[in-house]
Amino acid sequence: SKPFLTIDGEASFLEETLKRFLLSYQAKDIVVVTNASSYFLVRKECLRLCPKGEIAILVEPVSKSTAPALALALSFLEKEKGLGLNEPIVLSPSDAHIGSNEAFHKALQEAVKGALEGFFVLLGAVPLRAERGYGYVELGEEKEGLYSIRRFVEKPSKQVAEVLAFDRLSLWNTGHLITTASTFWQEASLHHPPLCSLREVDLEEVEQVLEGLEEISVDYALLEK
Repeated sequence: SKPFLTIDGEASFLEETLKRFLLSYQAKDIVVVTNASSYFLVRKECLRLCPKGEIAILVEPVSKSTAPALALALSFLEKEKGLGLNEPIVLSPSDAHIGSNEAFHKALQEAVKGALEGFFVLLGAVPLRAERGYGYVELGEEKEGLYSIRRFVEKPSKQVAEVLAFDRLSLWNTGHLITTASTFWQEASLHHPPLCSLREVDLEEVEQVLEGLEEISVDYALLEK
């Protein structure tokens, strides 16, 4: 339900997310992945911004967290939208508040460069406080504006969160992931092969395949490996 909440009483998190991408990208290149119970709310918000229905809505028959959701979306984009293996894609949570769209798109441009070189690229945010409920990434070496990730720390203790928040070497993991289909499928085949079953699945078989998959985030399935 969080994507449908508002901060200022006007636009919801989902609407703000869609507007953010519509500033630089075409509506036909946006796909919203949701579950059946949220479909009509999602459709209402998408049609408010794009009355002709250019924004695609992909309904998960079974919710299995972000790794299967991304695999399903990539399969859809390849089959229905002609996504090329080496075109950059962005996985964007629809429940994030981002204060500056300009800064976001600038960071996205830098991230795309890394994605085109075959990396998974995460967007991090400078911690504002010792928040225990967020995931952190500890930074490694820097090269051309991108940092390697030394380790992931998910929902740390109070003491660890206080160190990570103020050590200037760690960022909040915003969940925004930039990569290519080529990189995703290659890493999935190495580290979590069941995800690849969604690549060639027929529409009528999606529910059955999803039922057999583990509920797992893309962080745990691929990024941390």
